Amino acid sequence: MTKIKLFTAILAFSLLTACSSDPLIGKWSLVDLNYDALLKTMPAEQQAMAKEQIAAGKKEIQGKVVFEILADGKINSTQPSPADPTKSETKKGTWKMGKDKKSFTLKLDGQEKASDLKIVKNTAKELVLEEIAPAGAQSGPTPQLIFEKK
Repeated sequence: MTKIKLFTAILAFSLLTACSSDPLIGKWSLVDLNYDALLKTMPAEQQAMAKEQIAAGKKEIQGKVVFEILADGKINSTQPSPADPTKSETKKGTWKMGKDKKSFTLKLDGQEKASDLKIVKNTAKELVLEEIAPAGAQSGPTPQLIFEKK
């Protein structure tokens, strides 16, 4: 009888852990980048060239950047290697939800400073992020990073 109670307790704990109520937790694959806000700040003649460069950059990283956000404050990031884009590299790091629950801080190993990211949208299947400029830094619009849950 004790084994049945122990098994039930372990099963219940496993289900509660797997069914985290925070939709941010999980494995996310970058599927798109939205540069619309940035493009609006450019003269019309520069927008066409910028759109071509953006399209080429998207092809290189779409589906190849994956964030695995863990409930314990850790994160794994897999992305193309800067030295050889045909290979991928995985970095470990940490993340912490902001007090407002609308942003979080991300710091990957080897990264000099942490990145603050605004959560634009966070559902069970889609995560949209924007980088927040550091305090005191002059910055224009940043692209939206659009992820799908894997």
